[in-house]
Amino acid sequence: MFNFYLPHGISTDKDDNFWVTDVALHQVFKLGPKGDYLLVLGQAFQPGSDSRHFCQPTDVAVDPARGNFYVSDGYCNSRIVQFSPEGKFIMQWGEESSLSGIPKPGQFFIPHSLTFVPVLDQLCVADRENGRIQCFIAQSGQFLREIQHPEFGERLFAVSYTPDNGGQLYAVNGEALVGRGVPVQGFVLNFTTGELLDIFKPTKENFLMPHDIVAADDKTVYVADVQANTVWKFVPAE
Repeated sequence: MFNFYLPHGISTDKDDNFWVTDVALHQVFKLGPKGDYLLVLGQAFQPGSDSRHFCQPTDVAVDPARGNFYVSDGYCNSRIVQFSPEGKFIMQWGEESSLSGIPKPGQFFIPHSLTFVPVLDQLCVADRENGRIQCFIAQSGQFLREIQHPEFGERLFAVSYTPDNGGQLYAVNGEALVGRGVPVQGFVLNFTTGELLDIFKPTKENFLMPHDIVAADDKTVYVADVQANTVWKFVPAE
């Protein structure tokens, strides 16, 4: 029986497979709908930055048309890695951003969460410690734009896309590391313009450390809060 050590990101593809990253094992797993292992990438407990190793990978997004998948790698690498459906390395992009000055396009300070935009073949990344979303042409890694709002604060943990209303992004931020920052909450954004459309949070409690977000096509939103040991479910208001 296989054991995970520190599973971090989980996502699904159009065939109901599960993709899991484990930041302690430095590995990425593809599991079938019944939990059988279909693909394992990376070397267990061996961090690295080449085509066969990861260093604390955080998330996976899958292109539903081509089957290529993308790994955000991650806590100690600052790159996005593209693989074929069979797990063959195709390319990578990204570099570590400087601790001083304004981060440049394609630079990351913990690429923490991914979402794929099928209609445009774009990949959007929650660039966590830079407090922004960066979007790229998925096949080439070419930078397209960043989305950043004062309401995000210093840290943006996760992002998700749905095609409703012409395309929307859902995101969640986190507490500032030093001092008092902006409130911790969720955001709804117009994908095309980047406009902030709405803000949401629990009605009777507060987010503590929301770490991931998934939005379904029916606009139901799930937020995993690791400090509260809770998965929050939000449904659209009438």
